Amino acid sequence: TTLCDQANVTVISPPAPPALGGFTVLGRAAVTCTLGAIIGDVGAFQASGTVTASCGPVTTGTVHAPGDAATVAAYNNFLAAYIARAPQPGDCDATHTLTGTLAGITLPPGVYCFSAGAALTGLLTLDGPSTGLWLFKIGTTGTGDLTGTNFTVTMASGGQACNVTWWVQQAASMTDSFLKGTVIAGTGVTVTNGTFSGNMWAGASGIGDATETGAAVTGCP
Repeated sequence: TTLCDQANVTVISPPAPPALGGFTVLGRAAVTCTLGAIIGDVGAFQASGTVTASCGPVTTGTVHAPGDAATVAAYNNFLAAYIARAPQPGDCDATHTLTGTLAGITLPPGVYCFSAGAALTGLLTLDGPSTGLWLFKIGTTGTGDLTGTNFTVTMASGGQACNVTWWVQQAASMTDSFLKGTVIAGTGVTVTNGTFSGNMWAGASGIGDATETGAAVTGCP
């Protein structure tokens, strides 16, 4: 993992995390749930989309009909949030540009960038006050997926999981991981086993499903 020299650092303050009115799992075309547990609402934006019947038994919240008014409003807010957090010139200096797995490092609040994809594993500690905000941008040069395998995020010094956002140019996938924060992805979001403290919103680029298999997903407001 590389975290460059911290001298002469310009710290960019991230915006507040996006909120979608209680939607924990949101997909453009489809949402699939298999076992696991979801706390919060579930919905698919397209009226022609699908939300599998298996979502009902595992969801504490409302399973919305595809394309209903609440889901459309939430999806439009998701698009606005995704665009507002897209990479901008000057987002990340050398200090805040990351590489590697992030295993064994500690990061204070701020905006952090991966120029391409991020393949994460091990333990990442986010250390900051309850008001601290973290925004990770994956694929800032135009392409990039977020993948996590046996990846754990832990909060320290009062930091809050709901103050963490993962902006992803393309797809996000977590396997046997313990993620903190909301994922807003250009294409699909897939979570398999483990726990997810945050929201999973998929399909800002016009294609993308949200898939949960055997995971415990606890949404943010």
